Amino acid sequence: MKKDFSIFKLLIFMLGLAIIALAAFLIGPLWERDTWRMVYSWISIALIYTAFALPLVLHNGTRDGDSTHVFIGGIVYYRGVIVYAIVSLGIIFLVELLRIPAAYAVVAQCVMIFVFMVYFFVACFTDDHIVTVNRQERSKMAVLQVLRRKSENLAIKADTLDDAYRTIKEDIAGIKDDIRYLSPSDDPAAFDLEKKIENAIDEISGNDIWIMKENVSGQFIDKQLSDLKMLIAQRKKIY
Repeated sequence: MKKDFSIFKLLIFMLGLAIIALAAFLIGPLWERDTWRMVYSWISIALIYTAFALPLVLHNGTRDGDSTHVFIGGIVYYRGVIVYAIVSLGIIFLVELLRIPAAYAVVAQCVMIFVFMVYFFVACFTDDHIVTVNRQERSKMAVLQVLRRKSENLAIKADTLDDAYRTIKEDIAGIKDDIRYLSPSDDPAAFDLEKKIENAIDEISGNDIWIMKENVSGQFIDKQLSDLKMLIAQRKKIY
């Protein structure tokens, strides 16, 4: 279905070019008897049409399910298209009404194509940059989401303990809240601490207290919780 839609878009684009070519063939001679001026004007119109329509033909959807890059990159691109179209139409006006020499028109058109290509490059760069940043942000959030999920599961386990372990239950609830409000960071130290926090949660989840409910396990888990809280405190200092 997607392939058929791409072919359909291409056919529409080619139909537009065919209509412009037909208009040049039928209307051109009535509009302008000077061949080079007629050819220049209609080629310019075809280039403007191509600049407007090309992204619609080449666009294959969003990347990573996020449309932000399409929207912002599109703004940059079509700003360049508008600049190019306005100036190109102005050059056509000069060619047809003020009869400027061919060399001036061709050079001016080449300059505008260059300007348009700069806009095109900036639009592509902006699009790729946004996609890269979004991927990095999702990667950073993925680790924190794992920590939040594991801390929530740990809190669920803690709820199964009786009142004799009230302090442990309160500590785990506090740890869950602290992890919930951790912010993503680009600092490699943050990533290292996050892995240590994950390992610490896994160790606590494997403690015998959840099975045996013995006081000795409770004493040992106090040390594990203390170490975990220290790791979280260190991670909080990194932004």
